[in-house]
Amino acid sequence: MTWLLIRTPTGSTAIEHHALVRQSDEVVSRHPTYPEACEALARFRDRMEREALEAAGQKELFR
Repeated sequence: MTWLLIRTPTGSTAIEHHALVRQSDEVVSRHPTYPEACEALARFRDRMEREALEAAGQKELFR
């Protein structure tokens, strides 16, 4: 069984069984177990938050 970390067209992230992923979803990563997919989702969200904060901080430098 394969679990996928996906990003939906609205920009949200989720874990979905491979059979239920829609064509409009962007597959971020694939995982053999649900717990591994949950860990990947947490790491992905942390990374996205960190990148957003860094981008916001850099914008402040050029105002």
